[in-house]
Amino acid sequence: MKSPIHFAAVITGLFVSLSFSSYSQVTTSSNNYPSTSYVGSSSTSTLKDIIFKANGLERMRLQSSNGFVGIGVNNPTEMLHVNGNIRVHNAALYLRGGTDVYHGIAFKYDFGTKYIDGPVVFGYAGGALATMFNGTEKVVLKWENNGKVMIGNVGNPGDYRLYVEKGILTEKVKVAVSTTSDWADYVFAADYKMKSIEELDAYVKEHQHLPNVPSAKDVVSEGIDLAKMDATLLSKIEELSLYIIQLKKENTELAKRIEKMENE
Repeated sequence: MKSPIHFAAVITGLFVSLSFSSYSQVTTSSNNYPSTSYVGSSSTSTLKDIIFKANGLERMRLQSSNGFVGIGVNNPTEMLHVNGNIRVHNAALYLRGGTDVYHGIAFKYDFGTKYIDGPVVFGYAGGALATMFNGTEKVVLKWENNGKVMIGNVGNPGDYRLYVEKGILTEKVKVAVSTTSDWADYVFAADYKMKSIEELDAYVKEHQHLPNVPSAKDVVSEGIDLAKMDATLLSKIEELSLYIIQLKKENTELAKRIEKMENE
């Protein structure tokens, strides 16, 4: 048998009480004691869930046993369990308690000094993207509040802004240089000093690598700067071209001398 619904209203100092059963009640009050207003029951007895319906369909449920709230779910397993989309209108979802506003997810038109017009994940000291498989946590990408980004098992990226463990596979890489002096056109300048073949031969025998080119030991310990290395290799190609041009001139002159000797 259904319990009767009770309604009482006093115009001055509004008080409304809806009693649904011996296990629950809805009470609101605008008197001087707002802390006594509540939805539910103050009883310590076993309570039934509070269910909100519309058009005969359950829309929301508050589980009495644990306080879990389900929207579109009749058996919520977390403090808030939603079956469907959630919209936060031009605002943030903060991930820590109290007044903390430094950890969250938000839609931002501007963030700091950057124009975004999209979602932003932010944290006080940084943040991360991670996986959890069979209870094992693994950080895939991590960023710090100094702007440094690490992908993979990276402890300290040093002075670099991006460090990727085990390398990058990409179809295209474009490296910018700051000024024209960072490229190797200077090799063709009239005042460029190039080693003679004899000097180059002596240098290679002593150092086992070309001038201005890092040794294998240096590359292992320091790595290479792509822009600088490309410019260095280009300078060697240009020097080689100049050596070839020089040899061609010498060969042409030698051929003239031989031809002259043969005609005498």
